[in-house]
Amino acid sequence: SGDDVFDLRTLTLQCAGASDDARCLEMRDLVACATPIQWSKHPALWDESRRVAFLLDASDYAEETGDADALRAAIDAAPGFGDDWRAAFSDDFLRHAEARRTYDGTSVRALLRMLRNQSHHIRTSPFSELRTREGLLAFVLTRFPSLLLRVFEACHAALPLHADLRSYLGYFG
Repeated sequence: SGDDVFDLRTLTLQCAGASDDARCLEMRDLVACATPIQWSKHPALWDESRRVAFLLDASDYAEETGDADALRAAIDAAPGFGDDWRAAFSDDFLRHAEARRTYDGTSVRALLRMLRNQSHHIRTSPFSELRTREGLLAFVLTRFPSLLLRVFEACHAALPLHADLRSYLGYFG
C-alpha cells in the first residue's frame, strides 16, 4: 500500500541520513511500484559484505570491460564528491594508499579504484580499523555517504542489459 512505501522511504532515508544525496534512495518513479519485499533488496538495506562486493565489482566492470563507456561516464558524472575527493583523507592514509599508484581526485572512478586496490592490500594497512573490507568501506563511506547509491544509480542508468553486474540491481534494475 502507499503507507508501506512511505514507511520504507522513511526507513531508507534514516539509513543514509536526510541529506540531498540520500534522496536518491527514492529511486525516482520506481518507488510507487516497489513492494516491501522489493524494497528490502534496496542497496541502503544491504549488509556490509554485499555493499563491498558491489562497489568492487562495479569498479572491476568499469575498468575492465570494453563496452562500459556509458557506465564510466555515469560514475564520473556523479555529484557530491567535491573538486578533489582526496582532500577528505589524511596525508598518512594517502601516503599509504598511493604508495603503489596515484589517484585522480576529480574522478569518482579513481575513488572506486582506490577502494578496490586498498581492499587487495588490507592486511598491510598501518591502520587497524582498515584491515577488513568492511572496515575500509566504512572508512570511505564516512567521508562519502552517497558513494554506494551514486554508483548504484550509475549502474541503473548505464549498464548494458547483458552485464552480469545487473544482478545487483534486482527489482530496481
